[in-house]
Amino acid sequence: FKFKEKKNNYFVLIISILIVFSIVVTGERSNSIKAIIALLIFFSPLADRYAANKYTSVMACFVIICSNLSYKFIIDKPSDVNQYPDGKETQEIASNEHEVKEKTFLEIFSVKSFWILTIIFSLQISANLGVYTHIPIFSQDLGYSPIHASWIFSLAAFHAALGKIVFGRLLDYLGARKTIWISLLCHGLGIATLIFAQNLYMLLFSVMIMGLGLGGTMPLMNSTFSIAFGNVNFGKARGLMTPFMVPMQIIAAPLSGWLYDTYGNYSLAFSINVVLCIVAGIFVLFLNLPNRK
Repeated sequence: FKFKEKKNNYFVLIISILIVFSIVVTGERSNSIKAIIALLIFFSPLADRYAANKYTSVMACFVIICSNLSYKFIIDKPSDVNQYPDGKETQEIASNEHEVKEKTFLEIFSVKSFWILTIIFSLQISANLGVYTHIPIFSQDLGYSPIHASWIFSLAAFHAALGKIVFGRLLDYLGARKTIWISLLCHGLGIATLIFAQNLYMLLFSVMIMGLGLGGTMPLMNSTFSIAFGNVNFGKARGLMTPFMVPMQIIAAPLSGWLYDTYGNYSLAFSINVVLCIVAGIFVLFLNLPNRK
């Protein structure tokens, strides 16, 4: 955003702090960033027409309303709404959970699957941040206005939401390894196509395929950790994963921006993110998880 008054740079700082805080609290990095960037671009005309304080007030009201509405649909666990695995009685489930031993931090670190999963999803999410956060600028470079760029970005977010359903279903039929590999294939293919996109049709195709592949990241990450460590150790293992993912994710978006400033285009930046997807796909070959069934 280009503000007329220098003091409005504080607006950018405040927004950045709020974004980081929401990401830390929710853990939904990719979805939080995509949603917030899309909203910022969509409401960008307000920033030019009104003062920053009015602009932030509109954004704050929007977030407060949506968060309160979504709270009514959030549950802590499936059993809260009487949902249990098919063919199992409630007492049997409770007894099985008590039989599973809770692992220590060192025991979790000693599991090979923990490190493989961490590497796979660190690479894929880093590839996401290195591309998705720059789609609005990439779209504007092709001649589209900020409002049109926001709709293109929203299309990617829609297919990412669709991908959660698709890859959740594929996980039941194909297993973790094949499903993760397909997700990485779609993600990498979408980024590769984006590099050569010169018209609207190629641009839309690339963001749809890329969004579909990326959409499987979060459900696959949670499901695979649940398969590897069980419900008893899921929270601890999933939490331990985060510190190892952060360094790459911090570098991804600024690196793409620096390469864009240096070379004047995103070709090299996006190519690096394609390579990240390929490397992640190679690590999938070494992933060995127990059968869910």
